Amino acid sequence: MVSVSRRLFVVFSLAVISLAPGRAAGQPAPPQAGDDPVLQALIDEALTRNPDLHAAQSAIAAAETATERARALPDPMVSVTYTNDGWAPSLGSMPMTTLGFMVSQALPYSGKRDLRASLAASQARQFEPALARARLALEAAIRRAYYGLLLARELQALTVEQRELWQQIEVLARARYAVGQGAQPDVLRVQTEVTRIEQRAIEQAAEAEVRLAEINRLLARPLDTPIETTARLTLTPLPESVEEALAQARAISPELQGAALAIEIETAAAALARRDLKPDFSIQGGYMNRGGLDAMWLAGVGITWPFNKKARESAVAEAEIRAKGGGHLAESLGWQLAYKTRERFTRT
Repeated sequence: MVSVSRRLFVVFSLAVISLAPGRAAGQPAPPQAGDDPVLQALIDEALTRNPDLHAAQSAIAAAETATERARALPDPMVSVTYTNDGWAPSLGSMPMTTLGFMVSQALPYSGKRDLRASLAASQARQFEPALARARLALEAAIRRAYYGLLLARELQALTVEQRELWQQIEVLARARYAVGQGAQPDVLRVQTEVTRIEQRAIEQAAEAEVRLAEINRLLARPLDTPIETTARLTLTPLPESVEEALAQARAISPELQGAALAIEIETAAAALARRDLKPDFSIQGGYMNRGGLDAMWLAGVGITWPFNKKARESAVAEAEIRAKGGGHLAESLGWQLAYKTRERFTRT
């Protein structure tokens, strides 16, 4: 009799579950989360408000100011000298006593300033991949948190449906047990399942609250700001092939962009090091006052000759080796990107 009652109990349970509301045949599929305007609005707001992006943008803006500084001439030097003929002050009475004012200006060899500016511009651009990576990481974090929120809310809804069904089953089990047609273990199993579902509901509510707080943190707004969602999670096939995914990954990869910029920087550094083998110049001019006597003036040209060529040649070799190493690093990053893209594409 016990086995028969259990069979009737299982049949009734399945019947109740089959009558649960669901999407009818032919009903249009719910919108995909990837096309959700709420998600896109959250991403746009995060890209506008996130303080981490503001910090990366400030670093780029600060680095860009170095370009004009690298192109500028060295500061001129102004000096004042007094030359006295004899022990006692003799300005205006002795011909060799002078009060002089001197100005000198260093003039780098032709092309050095442009090469320094080019190197500074390349160095300023090395922060751009970091900003691109921060953007991609922020968008990915928003998507993960948003999809987690959708999943938690859908599981909450499913848990509510399951709780209602098992409550109905519990009422039936109690009624059958009361009239002697059911067994007490059946009632206990149903009660255990109801308790488990209640615990799952609490976990899903906490998960939804955590994902909501994570999204609001990324948007730099109060953590309890509500977010209304209407999208449903659906499984859809990838719209592109692995080759197309790899091409897209190569096009937007900040790491590959950073490797290319590193090669550009070292190439510019090598060009500047080669130009440093050329001498620099300086010009001087001065006015010397002699009191009541006729004034004197002077003009001159100086040259800074790079006698220590080995040091400068070693700088050229170092920059060229670094550029070559950057090429190898870019190749390695390309292979790593291809592997990771194919691995994730295959596992999806």
